[in-house]
Amino acid sequence: MDLASSLPFSLLLLLLPLSPCLGATPQSIHVKMLAVVHGLLGKDVQLPCHLVPKGVEVQVSQVTWLRQNQTSGTMSIAVYHPTHGVGFPSTGPGVERLAFVSQSQDPGSEFHNATLLIRDLRGEDEANYTCEFATFPGGNGKGTTLLRVLAEPKSHAESYEVASGPDPVTMASCVSSGGRPPARISWSSLLAGQSHETRTAEPGSDTFTVTSHLTQVPMARANGEKAICKVEHETLREPALLSVTLAVRYCPEVSISSHDDDWYVGRTEASLNCDAQSNPEPTSYNWSTISGSLPSTAVSQGAMLIFHPVDWSVNTTFICQVTNALGTGWANRTIHVKETSSAKESSAASLSTGQVVAIVVGVISVLSILGVFLWKRKSLCPGHQDRSATQEISYTSVACTTSSPQTNPIENGR
Repeated sequence: MDLASSLPFSLLLLLLPLSPCLGATPQSIHVKMLAVVHGLLGKDVQLPCHLVPKGVEVQVSQVTWLRQNQTSGTMSIAVYHPTHGVGFPSTGPGVERLAFVSQSQDPGSEFHNATLLIRDLRGEDEANYTCEFATFPGGNGKGTTLLRVLAEPKSHAESYEVASGPDPVTMASCVSSGGRPPARISWSSLLAGQSHETRTAEPGSDTFTVTSHLTQVPMARANGEKAICKVEHETLREPALLSVTLAVRYCPEVSISSHDDDWYVGRTEASLNCDAQSNPEPTSYNWSTISGSLPSTAVSQGAMLIFHPVDWSVNTTFICQVTNALGTGWANRTIHVKETSSAKESSAASLSTGQVVAIVVGVISVLSILGVFLWKRKSLCPGHQDRSATQEISYTSVACTTSSPQTNPIENGR
C-alpha cells in the first residue's frame, strides 16, 4: 500500500509542505496575485492566485491558503492536493463559504489556477490571504493579497427650525449609515459654522454610522440659506452631495417704501408699503403716526397705507408695526408734502428759461436789422468822407434830396 494513501489526510497536509524537493531550482516559479482585492459586504469575491513557472515544467505537490489577521493569527483555510483533492480545515470561513474556482480539481490534474472564492462576505473576512504553491522540482512560491470588505453607506440630511439668538445651535444634521469603513462627512455653507461628528459601530452588521451636526449662530439672514453635506466613501464613484435649507425663526424686520418721493397737495395716487421679513409670516400690520391717529385721508389696507388724496395733514411721520408669533417689529417714515408737483416745478423752470432765450434771440435779431439799416443809409450819402484813422475826421452836411438840373444853388446865391 502507498504510504501517502495510508496516512491521515490532516497529517499529510502538515508533512507535504515540509517535504524536501530534490533537484529543485530556487526561484524557478512565480505566484501571481493582486496586492489588494475589494469585496462588498454580503456579496461573493474571488482572490486570484496563479502559478507562473519560469521556463521549467513543474508538478504541483500542494496548494495552501492561509489567512492572517490580528485577532485569530495565522490559520490554514483551504488546501489542494493532487491525490486527495481539496479540503477546508477552517471553520471560519469554512467549506460552506469557500471554494476553488478552477474546474481542474480532480486528483492527478494540473492545478496552476488556485483562485479562491469566498461567499457571503463578512466583516471578519477582512485580512491578509497568502496563497502558497509547493512544486517539484520548482520548489515553493507564494504571494499575499489584502482583502478589504466594503459596504456602501446610505446617507440623508435634514435641517432643524431654530429660534434666532446669540448662541450657536445645531442647524442641520447629516447621517451616513451602513458604511464600511466609516464614511467621511464635511459641510459647505455661505455662513460661518462648525461641524461635530460621531461614529458608532452597528452591532452584528460589521458596519458604521457617522453623524455630523452643523452648528451656527442662528441669525435672521441664515433663514432660507442652503447648506451642502458632502459624503465621501470608497464605494462611491463621486461624493454624495445632500442639500438642506436652513430655517431660523425670527421677529419681523420692517421697512417702509413708496413709489416715489413726490408728495404734493392734491395727489390722488399715493401710498406707503410696509415691507416685512419674518419667520413665521406676519399675522398683523398696524399703521399710526407720531401723533397717534392717522390722517382722515389715509386708509390702511394691511401692509399698504393709501391716501385719498394727499393734503397737508399727510405732512407727518408714519409708523408701521408688524407682528408675528415671536414678537413685533416696526419702522417709521417721514413725509414732506409740497404745494405743487416736482414735475410742474421742473416744467415752470424750463418755460422761464425758454422765455429768456426767446428774448435774447429777439434782441439780437432787432440789433441785426438796425445795423443793416444804418449801413445801407450811410452808403446812400455821397458827402460822407472817410479819412485815415490817424487824421481828424470831418463831415459836410448836405441834403439827401435830388435837385433839378435847372436850379443851381451857387448861382442863386450870386
